[in-house]
Order: sequence, then structure tokens, then C-alpha cells
Amino acid sequence: MRGRTRKRTTCRGQTENCRLAVGRSIWRKRKDQLASAKAALKQLSEATEAARAKRERAELEAAEANVRRQQQLLKLGLAAQSDVDGAEEKLAELKAQKN
Repeated sequence: MRGRTRKRTTCRGQTENCRLAVGRSIWRKRKDQLASAKAALKQLSEATEAARAKRERAELEAAEANVRRQQQLLKLGLAAQSDVDGAEEKLAELKAQKN
């Protein structure tokens, strides 16, 4: 009788140890997955920010070029002052957004 009880207790202990080991393994795997996901999210955030900054620079450069073009066209008599004013307003809006 004592042998069976001891054997049963040993089996229960071994089962609990196995469950604990499996639980730890799963926890470690989830922890690694979470760390990988956080790293990927950080990379995506940095890439998004870089792309946004690049887009803003490109828009600003295009607006500056447009102002110069409209001014040249005005000098040649091929554009109206309102065209120059509109281009300058757009440039001013972009500069204000940047700050």
C-alpha cells in the first residue's frame, strides 16, 4: 500500500514538474515573440518617421521650385500675380506645418 502511494505521489510530482517545464517553455517562447514584435514595431516606426520627413522635404522643395517658376513666368508675362501669390501661400503653409 505504501509503495503505491509513494509511486502515485512520485508520478504526480513528475507530472507537475513536466507541466511546469512546459509552461516555462511556452512563457519563454511568448517572451521571445513579444521581444521580436517590439523590435519590428520599433523598426516600422522609425521607417515611417523617416518616410514622413522625406515626404515633407520633397513637398517643401517642390513648393520652393514652384514659387521660383511662377516668378519667372510672371517676369515673362506668362503668369498672373495671383499665381505667384498662390505658390507663395502654399510654401508658407508648408513651412508653418514644419514648425
